[in-house]
Amino acid sequence: MSSPSPSPSPGPDVREPTNKRSKAQQKLRRRKGLFKKAKEFITKCDSDVYLIVRNRKTGQIHYLNSDSSGEWPPAHQSLRKYEAGKHQTLDSCKG
Repeated sequence: MSSPSPSPSPGPDVREPTNKRSKAQQKLRRRKGLFKKAKEFITKCDSDVYLIVRNRKTGQIHYLNSDSSGEWPPAHQSLRKYEAGKHQTLDSCKG
């Protein structure tokens, strides 16, 4: 007696929406994680953070500005004041 033949696997057209959906969900989780880490950095390291994430395909932009001025994008003059200050590497802030 022969064993039942396995059912044919769905073709790439059937799997594609699931893959797109999972990729979109993964991007969303990563973006949220990045913003969460940036917010932790703001509080634990007493720092200002300017963060931009732009989707290359859609051009959609998400940003975080911890500067109290709330100005976005930060004025070039505002950024220049940081150039003259003390610079830290990421390793110099232990949280």
